[in-house]
Amino acid sequence: MPLERQRIAILGSGAAGIGIATLLRDTLARRGLVGDALSASVVLLDSDGLLADDREIRDAYKRPFAWPAALAKRYGLGVGQPRGLDAVVRAVRPTILIGTSGQPGAFTEELVRAMASFSERPVIMPLSNPTSKSEAIPADLLKWTAGRALVATGSPFAPVVYEGRTIRIGQGNNAFIFPGVGLGCLVAQAREVNEAMFAAAAECLAHFVTDDDLAGGSLHPRVSDLRQVTQLVAEAVVRTARDTGVGRPIDDSRIASAVSGAMWQPQYRPHEPA
Repeated sequence: MPLERQRIAILGSGAAGIGIATLLRDTLARRGLVGDALSASVVLLDSDGLLADDREIRDAYKRPFAWPAALAKRYGLGVGQPRGLDAVVRAVRPTILIGTSGQPGAFTEELVRAMASFSERPVIMPLSNPTSKSEAIPADLLKWTAGRALVATGSPFAPVVYEGRTIRIGQGNNAFIFPGVGLGCLVAQAREVNEAMFAAAAECLAHFVTDDDLAGGSLHPRVSDLRQVTQLVAEAVVRTARDTGVGRPIDDSRIASAVSGAMWQPQYRPHEPA
Protein backbone atom coordinates (compact mmCIF):
# COMPACT_ATOMS: atom_id res chain seq x y z
CA MET A 1 0.00 0.00 0.00
CA PRO A 2 1.36 3.49 -0.86
CA LEU A 3 2.64 5.40 2.17
CA GLU A 4 0.14 8.23 1.68
CA ARG A 5 -2.71 5.74 2.16
CA GLN A 6 -1.38 4.32 5.41
CA ARG A 7 -3.46 5.26 8.44
CA ILE A 8 -2.50 4.46 12.02
CA ALA A 9 -4.96 5.07 14.85
CA ILE A 10 -3.65 5.08 18.43
CA LEU A 11 -6.06 4.99 21.37
CA GLY A 12 -4.21 6.42 24.36
CA SER A 13 -2.05 9.54 24.36
CA GLY A 14 0.11 8.97 27.41
CA ALA A 15 3.84 8.31 27.33
CA ALA A 16 3.46 5.01 25.45
CA GLY A 17 1.06 6.31 22.80
CA ILE A 18 3.05 9.49 22.19
CA GLY A 19 6.32 7.55 22.03
CA ILE A 20 4.89 5.15 19.44
CA ALA A 21 3.39 8.02 17.45
CA THR A 22 6.70 9.92 17.47
CA LEU A 23 8.63 6.94 16.13
CA LEU A 24 6.03 6.16 13.47
CA ARG A 25 5.68 9.73 12.26
CA ASP A 26 9.44 10.30 12.16
CA THR A 27 9.86 7.10 10.14
CA LEU A 28 7.13 8.08 7.67
CA ALA A 29 8.68 11.54 7.31
CA ARG A 30 12.05 9.99 6.46
CA ARG A 31 10.24 7.94 3.81
CA GLY A 32 9.00 11.13 2.17
CA LEU A 33 5.59 11.97 3.65
CA VAL A 34 5.04 15.69 4.28
CA GLY A 35 2.26 18.15 5.06
CA ASP A 36 -1.31 16.91 5.44
CA ALA A 37 -0.34 13.44 4.21
CA LEU A 38 2.03 13.12 7.17
CA SER A 39 -0.48 14.61 9.63
CA ALA A 40 -3.22 12.26 8.43
CA SER A 41 -1.02 9.17 8.67
CA VAL A 42 -1.13 9.06 12.48
CA VAL A 43 -4.26 9.89 14.45
CA LEU A 44 -4.25 9.93 18.25
CA LEU A 45 -7.13 9.83 20.68
CA ASP A 46 -7.16 10.59 24.38
CA SER A 47 -10.02 10.38 26.89
CA ASP A 48 -11.73 13.28 25.09
CA GLY A 49 -11.45 11.70 21.65
CA LEU A 50 -9.55 12.89 18.60
CA LEU A 51 -6.60 15.18 19.26
CA ALA A 52 -7.33 18.27 17.15
CA ASP A 53 -6.10 21.84 17.51
CA ASP A 54 -9.64 23.24 17.64
CA ARG A 55 -10.09 22.03 21.23
CA GLU A 56 -8.23 22.64 24.45
CA ILE A 57 -5.32 20.24 24.96
CA ARG A 58 -3.89 20.79 28.42
CA ASP A 59 -0.90 18.48 28.07
CA ALA A 60 1.75 20.21 25.97
CA TYR A 61 3.38 16.95 24.88
CA LYS A 62 0.20 15.99 23.00
CA ARG A 63 -0.12 19.18 20.96
CA PRO A 64 2.40 18.30 18.20
CA PHE A 65 0.10 15.39 17.30
CA ALA A 66 -3.14 17.36 17.18
CA TRP A 67 -4.75 17.30 13.76
CA PRO A 68 -5.28 20.71 12.13
CA ALA A 69 -8.92 21.72 12.38
CA ALA A 70 -9.26 21.81 8.58
CA LEU A 71 -7.98 18.23 8.30
CA ALA A 72 -10.39 17.00 10.95
CA LYS A 73 -13.29 18.73 9.18
CA ARG A 74 -12.29 17.19 5.84
CA TYR A 75 -12.67 13.73 7.39
CA GLY A 76 -16.04 14.56 8.93
CA LEU A 77 -14.52 14.94 12.39
CA GLY A 78 -14.96 18.68 12.79
CA VAL A 79 -16.24 20.58 15.81
CA GLY A 80 -19.56 19.21 16.98
CA GLN A 81 -19.11 15.86 15.22
CA PRO A 82 -18.53 12.58 17.10
CA ARG A 83 -14.81 12.10 17.72
CA GLY A 84 -14.60 8.88 19.68
CA LEU A 85 -12.73 5.80 18.52
CA ASP A 86 -15.67 4.34 16.59
CA ALA A 87 -16.20 7.58 14.65
CA VAL A 88 -12.47 7.94 13.93
CA VAL A 89 -12.12 4.37 12.67
CA ARG A 90 -15.08 4.76 10.31
CA ALA A 91 -13.91 8.15 9.06
CA VAL A 92 -10.15 7.59 8.80
CA ARG A 93 -10.26 3.87 7.85
CA PRO A 94 -7.01 2.93 9.58
CA THR A 95 -4.94 -0.03 8.45
CA ILE A 96 -3.30 -0.26 11.89
CA LEU A 97 -5.01 0.10 15.28
CA ILE A 98 -2.93 0.40 18.46
CA GLY A 99 -4.16 0.50 22.04
CA THR A 100 -2.21 2.09 24.89
CA SER A 101 -5.24 3.28 26.83
CA GLY A 102 -5.59 0.79 29.67
CA GLN A 103 -9.28 0.49 28.76
CA PRO A 104 -10.22 -3.21 28.69
CA GLY A 105 -12.54 -4.10 25.83
CA ALA A 106 -12.13 -0.75 24.06
CA PHE A 107 -11.73 -2.54 20.71
CA THR A 108 -15.32 -3.72 20.38
CA GLU A 109 -16.69 -6.30 17.97
CA GLU A 110 -18.57 -3.65 15.98
CA LEU A 111 -15.45 -1.48 15.65
CA VAL A 112 -13.17 -4.38 14.66
CA ARG A 113 -15.65 -5.71 12.11
CA ALA A 114 -15.87 -2.23 10.59
CA MET A 115 -12.08 -2.07 10.33
CA ALA A 116 -11.96 -5.52 8.74
CA SER A 117 -14.50 -4.42 6.12
CA PHE A 118 -12.00 -2.00 4.53
CA SER A 119 -8.66 -3.64 5.40
CA GLU A 120 -7.67 -7.03 4.02
CA ARG A 121 -5.08 -7.71 6.76
CA PRO A 122 -5.79 -5.28 9.60
CA VAL A 123 -2.97 -4.91 12.12
CA ILE A 124 -4.45 -4.70 15.61
CA MET A 125 -2.28 -4.26 18.69
CA PRO A 126 -3.98 -4.06 22.09
CA LEU A 127 -0.79 -3.21 23.96
CA SER A 128 -2.09 -2.23 27.40
CA ASN A 129 -1.02 -4.44 30.25
CA PRO A 130 -1.52 -6.34 32.46
CA THR A 131 -3.78 -8.76 30.61
CA SER A 132 -6.85 -7.49 32.46
CA LYS A 133 -6.43 -4.07 30.79
CA SER A 134 -5.95 -5.31 27.22
CA GLU A 135 -8.16 -3.45 24.74
CA ALA A 136 -9.22 -6.79 23.23
CA ILE A 137 -8.65 -10.53 23.44
CA PRO A 138 -6.71 -12.02 20.50
CA ALA A 139 -9.17 -14.89 20.03
CA ASP A 140 -11.98 -12.35 19.61
CA LEU A 141 -10.00 -10.21 17.17
CA LEU A 142 -9.33 -13.22 14.97
CA LYS A 143 -12.94 -14.37 15.13
CA TRP A 144 -14.28 -10.91 14.25
CA THR A 145 -11.91 -10.60 11.27
CA ALA A 146 -12.36 -14.14 9.95
CA GLY A 147 -8.78 -14.92 10.93
CA ARG A 148 -7.32 -12.09 8.83
CA ALA A 149 -6.05 -9.80 11.58
CA LEU A 150 -2.36 -9.57 12.41
CA VAL A 151 -2.34 -9.34 16.19
CA ALA A 152 0.29 -8.43 18.76
CA THR A 153 -0.37 -7.70 22.42
CA GLY A 154 1.36 -6.06 25.35
CA SER A 155 0.67 -9.00 27.67
CA PRO A 156 1.23 -12.73 27.16
CA PHE A 157 -1.61 -14.63 25.49
CA ALA A 158 -1.74 -18.28 24.52
CA PRO A 159 -1.72 -19.23 20.82
CA VAL A 160 -5.13 -19.08 19.18
CA VAL A 161 -6.53 -21.97 17.16
CA TYR A 162 -8.74 -20.64 14.38
CA GLU A 163 -10.29 -23.01 11.85
CA GLY A 164 -7.56 -25.56 12.40
CA ARG A 165 -4.74 -23.02 12.16
CA THR A 166 -2.59 -22.26 15.22
CA ILE A 167 -1.68 -18.57 15.42
CA ARG A 168 1.15 -17.40 17.68
CA ILE A 169 0.33 -14.14 19.45
CA GLY A 170 3.42 -11.97 19.53
CA GLN A 171 4.06 -9.94 22.65
CA GLY A 172 5.04 -6.42 21.58
CA ASN A 173 7.06 -5.55 24.65
CA ASN A 174 10.75 -5.22 25.48
CA ALA A 175 12.07 -8.68 24.66
CA PHE A 176 13.01 -8.34 20.98
CA ILE A 177 14.16 -4.69 21.05
CA PHE A 178 15.62 -3.55 24.37
CA PRO A 179 18.40 -6.17 24.71
CA GLY A 180 19.72 -5.28 21.25
CA VAL A 181 19.33 -1.55 21.78
CA GLY A 182 21.16 -1.73 25.12
CA LEU A 183 23.94 -3.89 23.70
CA GLY A 184 24.27 -1.65 20.66
CA CYS A 185 24.54 1.45 22.83
CA LEU A 186 27.34 -0.13 24.86
CA VAL A 187 29.29 -1.21 21.79
CA ALA A 188 28.72 2.14 20.08
CA GLN A 189 29.66 4.03 23.27
CA ALA A 190 26.59 6.12 22.45
CA ARG A 191 26.22 9.49 24.14
CA GLU A 192 22.43 9.35 23.78
CA VAL A 193 19.67 7.14 22.42
CA ASN A 194 17.83 8.85 19.60
CA GLU A 195 14.68 8.04 17.62
CA ALA A 196 16.71 6.90 14.62
CA MET A 197 18.32 4.15 16.70
CA PHE A 198 14.93 2.80 17.79
CA ALA A 199 13.66 3.03 14.21
CA ALA A 200 16.67 1.05 12.99
CA ALA A 201 16.03 -1.59 15.67
CA ALA A 202 12.37 -1.87 14.69
CA GLU A 203 13.17 -2.14 10.98
CA CYS A 204 15.75 -4.82 11.69
CA LEU A 205 13.21 -6.82 13.67
CA ALA A 206 10.61 -6.41 10.92
CA HIS A 207 13.03 -7.83 8.35
CA PHE A 208 13.54 -10.85 10.58
CA VAL A 209 9.84 -11.74 10.40
CA THR A 210 9.44 -14.26 7.58
CA ASP A 211 6.64 -14.71 5.07
CA ASP A 212 5.79 -17.92 6.92
CA ASP A 213 5.46 -15.97 10.19
CA LEU A 214 3.06 -13.52 8.53
CA ALA A 215 1.13 -16.29 6.79
CA GLY A 216 0.73 -17.88 10.22
CA GLY A 217 -0.62 -14.61 11.61
CA SER A 218 2.42 -13.70 13.72
CA LEU A 219 4.09 -10.29 13.72
CA HIS A 220 7.16 -11.51 15.63
CA PRO A 221 9.83 -14.18 15.16
CA ARG A 222 9.99 -17.05 17.61
CA VAL A 223 11.50 -16.48 21.06
CA SER A 224 14.02 -19.20 20.24
CA ASP A 225 15.52 -16.72 17.75
CA LEU A 226 16.06 -14.08 20.43
CA ARG A 227 19.87 -14.21 20.53
CA GLN A 228 20.20 -13.92 16.76
CA VAL A 229 17.67 -11.07 16.70
CA THR A 230 19.55 -9.31 19.50
CA GLN A 231 22.84 -9.58 17.58
CA LEU A 232 21.36 -8.06 14.42
CA VAL A 233 19.42 -5.36 16.25
CA ALA A 234 22.56 -4.35 18.13
CA GLU A 235 24.51 -4.14 14.86
CA ALA A 236 21.82 -1.86 13.38
CA VAL A 237 21.92 0.34 16.48
CA VAL A 238 25.72 0.65 16.35
CA ARG A 239 25.64 1.70 12.69
CA THR A 240 22.87 4.22 13.30
CA ALA A 241 24.54 5.70 16.38
CA ARG A 242 27.70 6.19 14.35
CA ASP A 243 25.88 7.65 11.33
CA THR A 244 23.83 10.08 13.43
CA GLY A 245 26.89 11.36 15.29
CA VAL A 246 26.14 10.02 18.76
CA GLY A 247 28.37 6.93 18.64
CA ARG A 248 32.06 6.21 18.14
CA PRO A 249 33.49 5.77 14.64
CA ILE A 250 33.66 2.10 13.75
CA ASP A 251 34.02 0.40 10.37
CA ASP A 252 31.13 -1.73 9.13
CA SER A 253 33.50 -4.68 8.85
CA ARG A 254 34.15 -4.59 12.62
CA ILE A 255 30.61 -4.13 13.92
CA ALA A 256 29.45 -7.77 13.90
CA SER A 257 32.53 -9.05 15.76
CA ALA A 258 32.38 -6.17 18.25
CA VAL A 259 28.75 -6.97 19.05
CA SER A 260 29.25 -10.73 19.33
CA GLY A 261 32.30 -10.17 21.52
CA ALA A 262 30.28 -8.02 23.92
CA MET A 263 27.34 -10.41 24.20
CA TRP A 264 26.92 -12.37 27.40
CA GLN A 265 27.38 -16.08 26.85
CA PRO A 266 25.61 -18.55 29.17
CA GLN A 267 28.75 -20.54 29.97
CA TYR A 268 29.40 -21.66 33.54
CA ARG A 269 32.35 -23.34 35.21
CA PRO A 270 31.76 -26.93 36.34
CA HIS A 271 30.67 -27.03 39.96
CA GLU A 272 31.53 -29.87 42.30
CA PRO A 273 30.03 -30.05 45.77
CA ALA A 274 32.56 -29.63 48.55
